[in-house]
Amino acid sequence: MSRMTGTADTDLSAVNGAFREHARKDERLLSRSTFSEIDRANPMLHYALQPWPTFVGPRVMGQMGTVAVRLSQLIRQIPERAFANDPVRIGRHFDLDPDFVAASLAPPNGIAGAVSRADFVLTASGFRCIEFNIASSLGGWESGILADMLLRVPAMQGFLREREVAFTNRSPVRELFRHVIREAVAQDRPEGGILNVGIGLRTAATEQSGRRLNAYLGSEYRAMLKEIAPALQGNLLLCHYPTLTERDGRILLHGTPVHSLLEWHNLGTEASVFRALKAGTLEVYNGPAALILADKRCIAILSEQAENGALDPADRDLVRAHVPWTRRVLDGTTVYRGEEVSVPDLVTSERPRLVLKKGKATSAGGSDVVLGRTSTDAAWGEALRRALTEGDWLVQELVESLPFLYQSGLHGCSPHDAIWGPFVFGSTFAGAGLRVQPKAKEGIVNLHRGATVGIVLEVESD
Repeated sequence: MSRMTGTADTDLSAVNGAFREHARKDERLLSRSTFSEIDRANPMLHYALQPWPTFVGPRVMGQMGTVAVRLSQLIRQIPERAFANDPVRIGRHFDLDPDFVAASLAPPNGIAGAVSRADFVLTASGFRCIEFNIASSLGGWESGILADMLLRVPAMQGFLREREVAFTNRSPVRELFRHVIREAVAQDRPEGGILNVGIGLRTAATEQSGRRLNAYLGSEYRAMLKEIAPALQGNLLLCHYPTLTERDGRILLHGTPVHSLLEWHNLGTEASVFRALKAGTLEVYNGPAALILADKRCIAILSEQAENGALDPADRDLVRAHVPWTRRVLDGTTVYRGEEVSVPDLVTSERPRLVLKKGKATSAGGSDVVLGRTSTDAAWGEALRRALTEGDWLVQELVESLPFLYQSGLHGCSPHDAIWGPFVFGSTFAGAGLRVQPKAKEGIVNLHRGATVGIVLEVESD
């Protein structure tokens, strides 16, 4: 903890602590108006942005990446390890049709190369994973755009220049395209030197936003194609599903073949895309298996397996250290802190230290999450009744973010809670997104409830 600010900024890196010490005394950096560009309307940006970057050293980045990759692998093994790939058992647990489960898990299924982003909280005892989103509608893609804006600000440039700060801004968009291109080349998907990647859209983009989205994503895709496979050519295609056609088991956009497709929307795979995936003519990220793997009940399974002997010692220790106690909300008993207890009684009696959340993969964006310590007894009781009735809710032990200093309001700074979003593409750590919220709000750190999107700049030393 910094003695000057009472925050944990120096834990991330010496540069991060030095920037906070500098910024809290610099009127330009304290003022939101200094960063006016981030508040201008921009169809590429959908959430409020945080003006102060976060400088993270190799120790913390390494810890975050190692834990994220290992947990991602454990979750992807759940259908086999926890259910022996039995579609009836899996369907019953996740409220899915067994025939759909069987078809989704049959290879090719996209699981090995799936893209994902976790929600980590950095606590006094290290990173804790509260959710793991193995879905391609991940969010966090704004960081490259935000970094470009912030690094143009003279006050920011002055600090970086004076301190001779060397940093890397790892763009999730570029890392994603790097992953997709490498997989496509390894699977020999390009045709005649062409590799086209599609962005699957349920709702057609407006003409203006479509142009900007295509220009930005297209340039990022072509940059990665030139770097990874310079002998190839190809395009980034915005694929509104009604405009796609099928021919000989393949997917085409206005006659142009699509070789890989990113489902840029909430979960669910279009029927034509499903057929092409199973025919082996299209790589899909993440495909229908995401309805299983993105379900928050997977976190409860890991938490339970860490206690019932289903994990080997190394994985058991990993889960115990980095996954908070999590269980399904059912009318029965469970073990909490070494004692067998009634789940409903536990939820009632331990309200301040618990969180209730809906487990289904289709529940996202912070909806259906109830924080015990900010709820009234009546609201908490109603959430418990709903959870028991619907049967797909979780109860999770609350974890407390270390405090980090960020700009807040029109002028000033204050301690914030932070949710770290490490990306894992296939089995590769691909950097992290970040969202932060003033601690004074005492609520869920959610972009729909006042949190802001921040950027992570990786520095060379701790």
